[in-house]
Amino acid sequence: MSTHQKAGYGELAVGFGDCPALVVVDFQSAFLQQGYPLGGFPEVSRACEQTADFLRIVRSARIPVACCYIAYDSAKDIPRWKIPSLYRDFFEGSDGVQLDKRIVDPENDYVFSKKAPSAFFGTDLHSHLQSHQVDTVIVAGCVTSGCIRATAVDSFSHGYRTIVLDDCCGDPDKERHAGTMRDLALRYADISTSEELGVIIRQRLATTSHR
Repeated sequence: MSTHQKAGYGELAVGFGDCPALVVVDFQSAFLQQGYPLGGFPEVSRACEQTADFLRIVRSARIPVACCYIAYDSAKDIPRWKIPSLYRDFFEGSDGVQLDKRIVDPENDYVFSKKAPSAFFGTDLHSHLQSHQVDTVIVAGCVTSGCIRATAVDSFSHGYRTIVLDDCCGDPDKERHAGTMRDLALRYADISTSEELGVIIRQRLATTSHR
């Protein structure tokens, strides 16, 4: 048992509420496609594939989906990133900011851009979720140690039950992915998988259909 666990970190579960939504973070070309400095990593590609499969369950249950991508209108909008490609491949309208077609349903999803790591910072995501009476935010996307961590912490800070899907999140570095999941599990979120959560969603959907 770790020192954190002895102190009680992670002892309580967040749990699954009554009105979930899925927030999918940054599954865009610059993080997925070969040829981009930040793209082409197999761990991120696998997470995108898992998320595409999970979305079939989510959509069948009519759970709201919000998909975001990171993009800037001009160089003046860009924060002081320490990553050179952020100043080249992430401008609005460029190929690098296009969301993966397996993930997004433009006609039904809430699609929005962000300029910071968190999907909540400087966006209307919180207002959108509130308009749907959402109490549980399920997080998928990339990169685990960056934008997923930031989004999960802000979800917690906004008062949502927060569930992060281990297999639907990707990071080029497996150790950073695992470390982030451990950190979030100790403080802010439940860590689950698409299979585990899919069972819960199907059970609830079956219960609702028989009412």
